[in-house]
Amino acid sequence: MTAVAKKAAQSSGHRASAGRENERGEKEKERITIRLPNMLYERLDDLRAITHASNVNEVLKNALLFYDALVKERLNGNDVFVISKDGEKTKYPVFL
Repeated sequence: MTAVAKKAAQSSGHRASAGRENERGEKEKERITIRLPNMLYERLDDLRAITHASNVNEVLKNALLFYDALVKERLNGNDVFVISKDGEKTKYPVFL
């Protein structure tokens, strides 16, 4: 876990558990529960089908990894763009 993430986790009251291992040497996992409106859950399920993910948990994990990459780019001072198939560039906001 980076120093920025540790500081954010500490200030928000969350535990910084990245990298902890149990007695068998396996990485520990944290369980979270979220409540979503039906419309958002349906969108997650649509994304699961489109991306051939095994379940919506996989979709959420992939989304978090993608968001993490975008935030890292912004923290490094970079902008994020999407280039259409026609070559048009659109800047995407990444809020920090």
